[in-house]
Amino acid sequence: MNSTPPFWADMTLDERALAVRAAAHHLIAAREPAVRRIGYVLLQAVLDGEPKRLPADLGLIPRGGIHSIGQARALEWRDRELRRLARSAAYDGLSMTEVARSMITSFATYERRNWPRDREAGRLPGTDPDRLWASFLLNETRLPRTLWRVRELLTPERPFGSEGARGI
Repeated sequence: MNSTPPFWADMTLDERALAVRAAAHHLIAAREPAVRRIGYVLLQAVLDGEPKRLPADLGLIPRGGIHSIGQARALEWRDRELRRLARSAAYDGLSMTEVARSMITSFATYERRNWPRDREAGRLPGTDPDRLWASFLLNETRLPRTLWRVRELLTPERPFGSEGARGI
């Protein structure tokens, strides 16, 4: 166990708040627009007294039930890989609903029939979608089992059913 006191142990709450405010102003004065935006978000968190919102406000984790940057990264990777897979020739010409339904069925079938054998052998399948499903299972990343949620992941920037999988 680390017995070193935190760097702020000898500072009052007001001194800590002023230090964070000064750091935010320093970031706001930066040349890079992204750094300036982070400074504004940090300053707003200090002024509002809502530091728990900071990771979500900085875009490091989504709002909602995600509690760690690692978990947010895993879900972002999953969603990106699902969109990549949906653009593949295997789903060409299918509607978003058909793509989502096919993915759900394929994942469930792989998990039940082939995953135990592949896990035991310590190997990943060579082709998608089974390769991707094995990667999900190795990383303890789940594919949602509801049609509407998979469709939502495949089309995060568009309303449901606006076009087929080729438009992703």
